[in-house]
Amino acid sequence: MLKHLNIHSWFKFFFLIIVIILVIWFLTTRNGSERIALGIIPSIQKNIETKSQLVKDKKKLIEENEQLRKENMEYSAMISMLVDENQSLLQRNEISRFWEENPGIYGEIARIFLKDPYRLYSTFLIDKGFNQGIKKNMPVLGMSEVIGRVIEVHPEFSRVRTIESPNLAFGAVVKRTRELGVIVGGRKDLKLTYLTINSDVSPGDEIITSGTTDITPAGLPLGTVREVVRLEPEEELIVKVESSEDIGKLDFVLVVTATQPIPSDVSLEEDIN
Repeated sequence: MLKHLNIHSWFKFFFLIIVIILVIWFLTTRNGSERIALGIIPSIQKNIETKSQLVKDKKKLIEENEQLRKENMEYSAMISMLVDENQSLLQRNEISRFWEENPGIYGEIARIFLKDPYRLYSTFLIDKGFNQGIKKNMPVLGMSEVIGRVIEVHPEFSRVRTIESPNLAFGAVVKRTRELGVIVGGRKDLKLTYLTINSDVSPGDEIITSGTTDITPAGLPLGTVREVVRLEPEEELIVKVESSEDIGKLDFVLVVTATQPIPSDVSLEEDIN
């Protein structure tokens, strides 16, 4: 009986030891897991925060690049506008300088506000009309040469036909030889007609308006002879005249409203004598 009790006591003691060992093992294992978890979670959280910040930085960088692109486009447009305005001012100044150097010419500087981009009709509109003294048939100059004539006049604007039109003609004279002729408009070259086959006209000769009619005053520059072709059998003379004006690039023109009396060096009387 006593022996049985001792075995029972030893069994209970041994079971208690096992339970204690299991509890210690469980607690140790749990604390280790927690420690591992507590070590991993901050690292994962930090990684997530880093990636989130990178995404935010990338988005901000994209937005900043887009803003810079828009600002660059705006600055480019402003620069282009300033360049155009500068070109216009240079043209206006050049016209004013030509006007100052030719005190016998009186006129009105006008802005071209509508032109045919394809130059099919050889006309454009200017911002001056009969309220500013503009009249039909008045000659129109570019920066230094005649480039057209007023064909329509309204209160605040007018239409100009350019020398690119074959329907436009001016009485002309060869400045060096005083030979009279007629300049006919053209898209590529002007043509000086009604000269005799024996004419002394040569490349480089200046051509000016003759003033033989009341429509166009004398002495206005028309262009320079570029080529002279003589067709002997037909006794025909082809004189090609080149204008220095680029009509497509003009923003301002000078409408000649009046001039001083016809200069004596281009008068018909001197030519006859």
